[in-house]
Amino acid sequence: MDQPDTAAQRFPNGGYYPPAGQAPSQPGMSPLPDAQSAPPYQPPYQPPVMPAQQPMPDAQSAPPYQPSAMPGQQPMPGQQPMPGQPYGSQYAQQYGAPQQYGAAPPYGPGQPYQPYPTAPAKKKPIALYVIIGIVVVALVGFCVYWFVIRDTSGGGGQPSVTATAPTTDTPTVLPQDAAQEFMQALAMGDSATALGFLANVPDDTTFLTDAVLVASNDLAPISNISVTPPSSTDVTSVDVSYYIGDAQEYATFGVVFKDGGYLLTDAISTIDLSGYYQPDVGMALNGVSLDNAAVMGVNLFPGQYQVTVGNPLLALKSDTFDVTAPNTSTADGSDIVFSDTAHSKLASAVSSKLKGCLKQKKLKTDCGFGVNGSPSVRTSTINWTITSGSSDFSKTKFKLDDGLTSASATIKVSVKMTCRGTNGASYYINPITIKAVSVDFTDPDNIDVSFLY
Repeated sequence: MDQPDTAAQRFPNGGYYPPAGQAPSQPGMSPLPDAQSAPPYQPPYQPPVMPAQQPMPDAQSAPPYQPSAMPGQQPMPGQQPMPGQPYGSQYAQQYGAPQQYGAAPPYGPGQPYQPYPTAPAKKKPIALYVIIGIVVVALVGFCVYWFVIRDTSGGGGQPSVTATAPTTDTPTVLPQDAAQEFMQALAMGDSATALGFLANVPDDTTFLTDAVLVASNDLAPISNISVTPPSSTDVTSVDVSYYIGDAQEYATFGVVFKDGGYLLTDAISTIDLSGYYQPDVGMALNGVSLDNAAVMGVNLFPGQYQVTVGNPLLALKSDTFDVTAPNTSTADGSDIVFSDTAHSKLASAVSSKLKGCLKQKKLKTDCGFGVNGSPSVRTSTINWTITSGSSDFSKTKFKLDDGLTSASATIKVSVKMTCRGTNGASYYINPITIKAVSVDFTDPDNIDVSFLY
């Protein structure tokens, strides 16, 4: 082996001092004094020793390191340390060296102190935090479901319970309330509300409308409604009194418990109007046409009704009736007659027709009286006059025909004509008597008049 430089001094542990006057080989170290003047070697900082240990002696005189046994501990019986080997080394061979996190760096004279390496820091248990987070989220979700979504009853977090129907239902609408509000709706002309209190609404509601109710109240308003409360719990009907116009009426409405409340079963009346109805004259009930209605069974609310005819020259002898109670009414039918203005209009039409014909310069007038042929006369000299009777038919009695859109009357009017011929001679026609007149007033604004001879 190579020998060390003679200028260097050997450390007891095998290191070397640098030659005198030469900088240390490691940064941060100062030149050492010579070996004779140097103070005894002081070891660097040692970790704390166990209580049974003693400080290490001087580095030059210290024996090889032997770890001390624990207090009261001796080598195993029959076992001696190997010659030249400390007991601690033998103990390490027998029981294994103590586990270390890292080997301590060597130290000795001429080397700076280096602390023992510490154990690596333990990593935070991230997986545990993840698991805890998942559990918390699951618990929150469960609570939301259990106390919010599932509890639809609003019971402050208690589970909802489906209640069974009670054996005795508490009605939301009492029998007397149903009758009272039904009649009140009729008085207000509110058909939708009135129909809402019926247990069974009929299919045909042509005359169960606001317009019909308004017309009914215009004729005779419903008022002074009074309902007698039932006297027992087994309710099948309720008594009502009310006024239609000036007449007090009484009715008994059937009731039935349905959909949590009481409803009326027979508040609608079905009335036969065939005794009133005639086709082709524009008949209506409270302003609604009857031409396409099932006149033998018209559904009506309580109240007053009027049957009208579209032709102003016609009317019903009795045109109003009352529905006073379920399926009870005064609708007995009626004949169609002339209206109050019909006679004057017909007489005026006949008079106007005759007067117009008398003014014509024709041998044969538009009224049908005259002579046929074309005699040689001067038309400007033709003159028609009444010889008997009158053109005033105001007192004429017209009779309504079966067709209801025509009428006739017996009259007696005589007319004659005078004229001059082209030769200057005078001519005349013997009187012609008009014996009857017929009028067609299908179109009341254009009455057609015909004279009969």
